[in-house]
Amino acid sequence: MTQNCLKATFFIIELTFLLLFQAPWYLKPSITFPIAFAVVGLAFWASLAGGAISERGMPSTDELDEIIISSTFVENAITMAASNM
Repeated sequence: MTQNCLKATFFIIELTFLLLFQAPWYLKPSITFPIAFAVVGLAFWASLAGGAISERGMPSTDELDEIIISSTFVENAITMAASNM
């Protein structure tokens, strides 16, 4: 009997706190999420417009890239792929 009484009391206290202490209007998800997306979008636009985000340009190549590109294996593979089309 006392355990059921404690559970009922806990439920009543929890319900009272939920009803009395609601979140302020500006913390409701229907307001907070669009504002958050707008802030992130504006920050991205400001970064892009300010030059913080730019294209990297042509990728750098090293010796291994030159060896692979100049090898006959790649040339043969390209000609074989082109002939199968």
